[in-house]
Amino acid sequence: MLLDSIPVNSSGKVDHEALPRPNFQGDGACAYVPPRTPDEELLCDIWREVLQVERVGVHDNFFALGGHSLLATQVVSRVARRLRVELPLREIFQTPTVAGLAQLVAAARSDTKGADWAPIPVVPRNGHVPPSLTQEALWFLDQLERDQPTYTAYPSLRINGPLDVPVLERALGEIARRHEAVRTRFPEDGGRPVCDHRAA
Repeated sequence: MLLDSIPVNSSGKVDHEALPRPNFQGDGACAYVPPRTPDEELLCDIWREVLQVERVGVHDNFFALGGHSLLATQVVSRVARRLRVELPLREIFQTPTVAGLAQLVAAARSDTKGADWAPIPVVPRNGHVPPSLTQEALWFLDQLERDQPTYTAYPSLRINGPLDVPVLERALGEIARRHEAVRTRFPEDGGRPVCDHRAA
């Protein structure tokens, strides 16, 4: 919207409360076209949620409706979750309309036709599992300089007042139960590192 002047408050800053509500259907705005396909309907729903607007047409520009890069990442994430299609973030910038994105979704779906979208199965944690590439790289560096605390943090915490030791023990035990990273060891098996997530 074009304004003759920006309203400011007594401190000279922009008075957001005094700004008029944007009229997206005013001059220069494209005519409203409702969603025509299930994909367009889902995309319009996603845009409404992310942009917090009442209505989205399939030819409305994402950025003209108030979108920006951070909101675009939310759109990409929700498209992946609801439409089961991974779209690069740049597509929101290059194709900032629901109609255009719906075509990209259809093309991506046909490219990955037959792909398995089932959740990644949980690997049993009752034995050794292979480490990730990053974990193996850190293990290798540790072999070069044994017993160096380079990648180890030793945080300290001072507790004032009475301490209920049993409660603290239960709390720490629950943290270890929920977060395997704090109970993971990297023993060697045949000269190679393995992950051991079992509780000690």
